[in-house]
Amino acid sequence: INAEYMGNTIHTTMSNYQELFFWACSQLGAALSLGLCSVGAAIGTGKCATAMNEAPPREDEVVELSARGGPSFHDVAQERSPLNTSNNNRSSPPRYAVFAPVVIAGVIAIYGLIVAVILTAPTSEAVRTANRAIVYLGAGLTNGICGLASGWAIGYAGSALIKAKPEAFVKMVLVCVFAEAIGLYGLIVALLSIYNLNHA
Repeated sequence: INAEYMGNTIHTTMSNYQELFFWACSQLGAALSLGLCSVGAAIGTGKCATAMNEAPPREDEVVELSARGGPSFHDVAQERSPLNTSNNNRSSPPRYAVFAPVVIAGVIAIYGLIVAVILTAPTSEAVRTANRAIVYLGAGLTNGICGLASGWAIGYAGSALIKAKPEAFVKMVLVCVFAEAIGLYGLIVALLSIYNLNHA
């Protein structure tokens, strides 16, 4: 009886440790996915916002401001970029098009949220295994690192897009889309890992 009792106790203890390991890996995977993707999105958005502030003023905006009694185009250009006035008289991309890289960067955080929601979804006790825990952790880490790299690339590409000439605008948008695809690749791999585990 004592041996049977000890065996049941050990089995219960091991089951508790396995369940604890599963929950730790799944929560850590969700945190890495959402956290790293959010950092990537923040980097991309922050770099684009800085580029918007430093970009040369648009001629139509300054003309409108001057008509209201504001400063001239030359004064605004000098204030925006006092160290580089050679390119201040060129036109900028379309007015609302400069928000394209900001929107693209924000999508990266959505990728992290999707994987995090899947990893934290309720599961039955029968599937809380160490194998599933490791896959969950790997899926979250894969998606998070890809999202971080994607956001970093979008920040640099988006900054160049905001300051680009109108004829180069489409090319720079394509560069931002390809940079965003890095995060999409991570999302696909993470979802495939979870799907294959559920249908093994």
